[in-house]
Amino acid sequence: MKIFINVLAILFFIVFFSGLYFLIERSKKSDYITRKNYPKLLIESLEGVVYSLFGLIFQIVFYQTSQFSQPYFYISIGLTLIFLRGAFVSCVSIIGSMLYSMFIYPIDKVFYYIIAIMFVSMTLTVLIKPFLKPKFSLLINSIFLFANIIIMWGISSTQLNYEFTVQFVLATLLPFLLPIVLILLISYLLRFLRSANLLYESSTYDTLKFYRESISAKVIQDMISSKKVSEALFVILEMNWSKELENNWNDFEKMALEIVQSTVSKDAALFKVNSTQYGFFLPTNEMADLKTVIEENKGAIRTKGETFKALEKMLLEMEGEYSLEDLTAKLSMRAGIVVYGLQEQDIFKMQSQAEFALEYSRWNKGWNRVIVFDPKVYKKRASDYAAIKTLDNSIGVLSISNEFTPIYSLKETRTALNVALPITTDVLDVKYASVEEYAEYMGYKSVLLSYNAAQALKMSDGWNKTPIVVYYPLEKFMSNEFEFEELIASFARFKQSKENVILSFDSKVLNMFEDKSLLKKLRKLKSTGIQFAIFNFNINEQTELIAKLKPNYIFLDKSIYQSTIISRLNTGLMAELLKFAKVINSKLVAHAISKESELELILSTNIEFIGGPIFNRSEIEPTYFKKKSRIYIEQLQKGEK
Repeated sequence: MKIFINVLAILFFIVFFSGLYFLIERSKKSDYITRKNYPKLLIESLEGVVYSLFGLIFQIVFYQTSQFSQPYFYISIGLTLIFLRGAFVSCVSIIGSMLYSMFIYPIDKVFYYIIAIMFVSMTLTVLIKPFLKPKFSLLINSIFLFANIIIMWGISSTQLNYEFTVQFVLATLLPFLLPIVLILLISYLLRFLRSANLLYESSTYDTLKFYRESISAKVIQDMISSKKVSEALFVILEMNWSKELENNWNDFEKMALEIVQSTVSKDAALFKVNSTQYGFFLPTNEMADLKTVIEENKGAIRTKGETFKALEKMLLEMEGEYSLEDLTAKLSMRAGIVVYGLQEQDIFKMQSQAEFALEYSRWNKGWNRVIVFDPKVYKKRASDYAAIKTLDNSIGVLSISNEFTPIYSLKETRTALNVALPITTDVLDVKYASVEEYAEYMGYKSVLLSYNAAQALKMSDGWNKTPIVVYYPLEKFMSNEFEFEELIASFARFKQSKENVILSFDSKVLNMFEDKSLLKKLRKLKSTGIQFAIFNFNINEQTELIAKLKPNYIFLDKSIYQSTIISRLNTGLMAELLKFAKVINSKLVAHAISKESELELILSTNIEFIGGPIFNRSEIEPTYFKKKSRIYIEQLQKGEK
């Protein structure tokens, strides 16, 4: 009977503690808590008190079970929370159960040693963790746990004349095994609940569902299909207004719109979110600095008593105040949608538009969100690129290609291939067939999606059934974790055959790997039927290695033809490169042509594959690319009929 009660008590403890943890975490994300901006110390103190009361009540209920009145119990709570919540919450949480144990149950001298060891372990863990990478942090904590067990056995054995029994071993292991079970269980359940959008308020889930279905899936695809693309951005923010106005929407709408248009933008469009919250759409030019726009108008807005707190609910139910058709019409002329979080007290910390997303993710760890933006805007400053990379590494952001460049063959009228140039993460790393599905599955992770990448992810016909050249980091390809089967499976996810995908490697990093291992792996790649390309190619010391590799495509270094004076001198060099490519049975590609002079230069050579931004401006019609296309192109450039 005693064993049954002990087992039952342990099971109840695991269930109730896990449930309490989820309730507390969910409550901390509620509007009431997040909008009040309570001090962190106050929140953690209350959190610790709740855990402390839980421990006290649990011990009183299960007073028949001795281990729940001994220090075993609060050692388990303390070690679990030191992992999950930190030292302060952990220390406060054990006060209730510790006091109960000291006054109700006689404690042997050995347990004072155990308590001391536990506090030393917790202190050392807290001091060391900031200096460790996450993967080492878990290892260090595990070492502390096992060190505690060994030391405790050693001290206990002196009190028991070195007599170990099965009951003693199990009893001393219990306070350390319980935290391990709780930590693993809570971590798994947290991931599950986040992916199912159950950890937060239902309105948050409805918001995101609406956002994905209404904006991401429909509006962006409409923009893509209509090909109405400009360099403008579309910013969505949310405002909170005084509660006194909630019953007088008609009067308030006129006043609110006037305030928004006069202080932010005359083109801003206001809509009702719910009884107390209102949002507006703010179109802004590509060159405008969002930080400056908000900063300049912040004072005027605050004098009216409103507070910016963007995207805590994104777009809730619109209640017919702003129809989807109107929204689509307004968005159809925009290049992309920028969605950012903004809190006014942190406005001066933000140095670039990319850092808005980074800061917001830091403020609200765990919240579901989708960030959609056009990375072309951010590539202009190194700080923006660095911020995106940091975001990519720190919170698991998925960044997809920022540019798809069509490459045309001079011998054919159709597009020969497309080139995908990603920001940080390869297109093929996307595990799911749609971005919305990926975001919903990951839950707490963000998705950074470029406007042009959305075109590649329409899923209806892959990448328009044309071959796609995808930049693939050579380090990733050469790592031991790389699997050919997984790569081929990723093609199928995008409805693309392996024969249609060409992996592209940077020639500048070839010397990082041994020639033999590189040749071996690339031969295996070719044996699977997958083609590969080398880009940033110029005549240098690696020419001999590239001759051995025999890539299917060679992309010229842009410097060869982008400088008019130098490129004229490089005409002979391009002729040599053409001979070189022909010898090793490769195709030479000039893929970044942006000026008419560059196009004219390339057309004066025998390079057969050309492409670049110049073709996206409708200045040159690709249909002119036939066997005698040079004549038509030259006439077109000269304005001749």
